[in-house]
Order: sequence, then structure tokens, then C-alpha cells
Amino acid sequence: MLLGCTAPGEPQLLVPETDKWRAEAHHHPHDTDEPVPEPQSPPYSLATVPTVPVAQSPSRPPLLAMADAALPPPHDTFLTWATAAGITTAHITPAPIPHAGLGILATTVLTGPSHTKPRGATTRRGLSAGEDLAHTPASALLHRESAHTFAPALPPPDAVAHLSTHALLAAALALEAHNPAHPWAPWLAVLPAPADFAACMPLLWPAAAQALLPPAARALVAAQATKHAADAAAVAALPLAIPAATYTWAWLVVNTRTLFYKPESPAYAGRARADCLALCPFIDYFNHAASAGCAVSLSPAGYTVRAAAPHDAGAEVHVSYGCHSGDFLLAEYGFVLARNRWDEVRVDALVLPLLAPRHREYLDAEGFLGHYVLDREAFCFRAQAAVRMLLIPVGTAAEAALVERWRAWLRGCEEGEREQRMVDAYCEKILERMRTLGAEARAGIVALEEGGVRDTLEARWRQVDEIVECVQVELDAGTGTRAAEE
Repeated sequence: MLLGCTAPGEPQLLVPETDKWRAEAHHHPHDTDEPVPEPQSPPYSLATVPTVPVAQSPSRPPLLAMADAALPPPHDTFLTWATAAGITTAHITPAPIPHAGLGILATTVLTGPSHTKPRGATTRRGLSAGEDLAHTPASALLHRESAHTFAPALPPPDAVAHLSTHALLAAALALEAHNPAHPWAPWLAVLPAPADFAACMPLLWPAAAQALLPPAARALVAAQATKHAADAAAVAALPLAIPAATYTWAWLVVNTRTLFYKPESPAYAGRARADCLALCPFIDYFNHAASAGCAVSLSPAGYTVRAAAPHDAGAEVHVSYGCHSGDFLLAEYGFVLARNRWDEVRVDALVLPLLAPRHREYLDAEGFLGHYVLDREAFCFRAQAAVRMLLIPVGTAAEAALVERWRAWLRGCEEGEREQRMVDAYCEKILERMRTLGAEARAGIVALEEGGVRDTLEARWRQVDEIVECVQVELDAGTGTRAAEE
């Protein structure tokens, strides 16, 4: 959803093979109104988009050889439209990516930033900027200020000022999604179709499948459902007559394809980060990877993608949607990475119910209530603080002194060695509970009929298991609750 930067060489995304709309392949509602027809291409033909010249050789990378084939017609037409809209590209091409629909490939070797200074452009570290790969001008962005130009049928700005940016952009898309005469019709035609969302987005899964998600992903999807319901209700109250299924499709497009957009404008000075969004044609072709291979920047002229690391010709070029866990990527984008350096397992659902009200008060007063995670090395410091709080018997004569000792541990004035064995034992119980949840989920997963949902759930639980076992190894070595303190 919100873009940052990334790198080459990351594993392929674990998503179903669908006609590309993005590597975060997703889905669409099966429980709303009538089916939503896919956006149609405009009823006119455009000249074939010029291809980037690339030298032919027997050793041509396989992905580039695939890219030599013509793109599906909607994408070909879109690229011609993009050129006319002022979108520029260099050194890259959209191409089919196995198991990830379409993505962006380097057509030449990219050097990324270097100590030479072509054109005098430098980064903050004094290096020359990497190659410019793509630029979408401000005139080709869909954001809050341009929504009425994009969708003239929207009520006046004052009448929609109460809508979140997410809700407003979704309403604009829904109004024009099936308009073949719309100036942006070629872009609308390459957006994900409703069917693309149906297998990947947990928001649209049946309740029985959602219940098989890891606890953190399940909580994220529940929060997402609440947000979607609020946005849909606010738009339904307007005189627009948008079918519920169409709005859900548009809402998911916005959820999965927007960039963070906060220009230097008084109108955005106090706007919350979650309300600063823009849809960006062409740059939304880039798939996600966890480490930086490209930098995405916003200026008054628009968005620019630059190479931030070397890439071989034929390598996929990624951006980053942020430093997100696998649960977040699955809930928000509908995919998980085979390897994710930012992955973690959130265990709030296992810890918070164990806390007595006074435990919660103490933790909250120190800013340590909630957001308990483990990564491949240890329980985070916040989780350790909660576990240590659980060891304090409330309502006893020792409570006050033990709480002060706990506070001293928080501040680094007390090593806490006296309680360490009990802390480790409690953490092992949390790991065992997570193993039990995984085993229970698998018993339900094998009975699912939808193969894509089943495969995605199995992939995510494997990642959770791996993290749990890594932390167990650290606990056995005596470091699973110490590494996070250092």
C-alpha cells in the first residue's frame, strides 16, 4: 500500500498465478450484490507501444526473453496511454513474472548509486543518484484534490469532506470503473479484476478460512473489515447508487495500490498519515521486496523511481511497501514473501488475556501495554516486560515492592536475574501455545476446498513455525529473552 524502497535478488512472492495486476494479487467479494464486470478497454485502437531495444544474444536472461513477447493487449494499450500522459521510463520494461503476474525487469545492467557524479546529482551520502527508472508526473496522479476531476459525478467537495481519502478515492474509482470513454480507461483496464482479489485477500475469505489465520493476521483483517464497513457506509449515504460489490472492488484497489502522498501543501499539514494516499499509474507495476533496490521519491513534479542498488539485465526490479511482517503483507496485500527480513510473530492475543486489570494498569502507565512480538532471535523487550509483570502477584503485600523492582528492570537499573528462569519458562509456554494454534489451524486448512487460500495459509503458518522454533533454540541457549535487551 504505502511505498518505500527495495532490492534485487529477493525470492518470488508466494501468490497465485493470475493475470497481472500487481504482485500483491488479491481478490474480490463473493457475498455482495451482482457480480462486477471487469473494466473494459476503450473501443478504439492505439499504436503499438515502442519496445525498449535490447541486444539479442544466446545468453539472454530467460525473463527478458519472456518480455520479448507482446504484453497482453490491455497492458500494451496502457503503456501507449502512459506515454501520452507524460509517464517516462528508462532501462526497464513490464514483463510476466512467474508466480507473480507482471513485474518490472531491468533491460540493461543498473549500477545504482556510485561515487561518480553524472549531471551533478548527489544523494545525501555524497554518492551520485542511481539511474532514473520511472517517473509519473503530478498530472497523472489520482489523489484527494484530483478526485473530482477524475469522477465529476462525485458530490461537491464540501459534501465529501468527511470521507477518508481511502473512501473518497474508492468512490471515484467505482463511479468510473466501467466507463470506456473515460480519459483514464486504459489504466482502469489493467487494474485487478474482482476475481483477482477473491483468492488472495483474507478480507474476502469465508469466515471459516479467516479463522485459520495466525492470530496477528486475524486481528489485522478484523480491523480492516471495520474500516471497510465504515467507508462503505459513509459512501452509501451519498446520492451515488454505487453497487456494494463495485465499491468493495474499488476499495481494495486503493488499499493495495496507493503510495504515501503528502506534498508540501497547507491542506496536508495536519492530515494523518493514513489519509495521505495517491494512486500512481505505471509505478504500481513494481512488486515488493524487503530490502532496498529502488528509491521512490515524491516532488512537486510527481513520483520518481531510481535504482538504489546494482541489478543485472533481466533481474526483477522491486520497490518496498515498508518494513512489514508476513501477517501484515498477507492481510493488507494478499501475499507473503518466501523470506522476509522484517518478519515477526505478534503474540498479543496470547499474552493480553493473561494480564490482570492491575497488570494492565502498570504496563499502560509505562507505555508497555500491547505490541508484543518475537522475531527469529528473541522475544522483544516489550513482551519480556509483560511476562515479568505476569510474575507479580497482585493484591499481595509484596506487590508494591515487586512493581518497583520491575520498573527498575525497565530502566536498566536491575538485571532481573532472579526471575530469569521463570521468565524463560513463561516464554516457552507462549511458544508451545503458538505451536498448538498452528496444529489446530492445519487440521482445518487441509479441509479447505479453495487451493489458493489453502496454500497461502500453509505458507504463512510455516513461517510462523520457523520463527517459533528459532526462538526456542535461543531460549535453550539462554539468549531468547536476553538478545532483545542488549
